[in-house]
Amino acid sequence: MAIEANDQGAAALIPHWMVNGIGAMKEKLVLANLIQRDSGPNPEEPFNQLNVPVRGVLTARSKAEGSPIISDSPVNSNIPIILAHHDYVSWAYEDTAKAKMSPAALQYFMDAVIGVSRKIETRCADLYAGLSTVIGAAATPLDESSILAAKAALGASLCPEEGRFAFISEDEETRLVQVDKLSRADARGNGGQVMTEGKVGRLYGFDVYGSQLVSKTVGPPIQTHNIVGHPMFAIMAMRPLPIPDTTVSALYIYDEQTGLSFRYMWGYSMTEQTTIHTIDVLYGLAVVDPRLALELRS
Repeated sequence: MAIEANDQGAAALIPHWMVNGIGAMKEKLVLANLIQRDSGPNPEEPFNQLNVPVRGVLTARSKAEGSPIISDSPVNSNIPIILAHHDYVSWAYEDTAKAKMSPAALQYFMDAVIGVSRKIETRCADLYAGLSTVIGAAATPLDESSILAAKAALGASLCPEEGRFAFISEDEETRLVQVDKLSRADARGNGGQVMTEGKVGRLYGFDVYGSQLVSKTVGPPIQTHNIVGHPMFAIMAMRPLPIPDTTVSALYIYDEQTGLSFRYMWGYSMTEQTTIHTIDVLYGLAVVDPRLALELRS
C-alpha cells in the first residue's frame, strides 16, 4: 500500500487515517467490487483517456484424425475509458494539533470516505443503462422464477457460470431471503461462512448481494433496475489524483491489493477563515460486454 504526500508533509495521524479510509471504502462498495477493475499507482488528471486492454477470443475445436491442429492468434483490443468521474466531499473544520487529536476530526474524515464510496457505487448501479436485455417488469417483485429466467437468458448468451452475481435492492432482498434455498447456510453451499458486505447468499448459481443503492427510476410505477451477470460485463478504471504543487497539504493512497485510491487535501482558506478539507476520487466506468449481464427489473 502506497501513500504519497507533498512537501508540506502531514500530521502523524493522517497516514493512519488513510489506511483506515481505504479499508472502509472497500467494505462499503458492492457492485464496484464485483466488476473487473483496471487500476494503477500513477496519478492521472481528470478526463484523461485510458486504453484498457481486453483479451482476444480463443476457440474450442475438435481434432480430426490425421489433420493438424489449428491455433488461434488472439489479438488484444483496447477499450477507451475516460476518467470522467471526479467525485469529492469537502468540509470546513479546524486544523490545529488539538483538532487532529479530536475523535470528531477522524469521524468527519471517515464520513467523507463513505460519502465518495456511495457515489462510486451509485454510478456503478447506473451501468444497467448500457445493458440490452431486460427481464421482469416494474413493480413486480422478484421471485425464484425471475432468477431462473435470468439464469436461462445468461446461459443462452454463453455467459460464464463461474462468478455470476445478482445485485438487488434491499426491498427485493427482503423478499428473497424468505426463499429456503437462499436463507439456509447449508443450502447456500458456503459452509456457513460469514458473508461479505451486502452478500445475502447464493441462489441458482448467483451470489446474491443486497444494496440500498440499486438504481431506481421515478414512476409511477417506480422501476428498480437490479443487475445480474458476470463481473466481466463492465470495468471500472481508477487512478490516484496528483498531489497539487501548492501550499495545500495533501496525500493520496493507492492500495495494491484492491486497486482503490483516494486523495486527501487540507489547507487554510483566507476567504473562509477556516481550514477546508477535501477527499476526492478519480475513475471511469464502461460496459465491456453487454451479453454478460442483464437488467432484472422489478
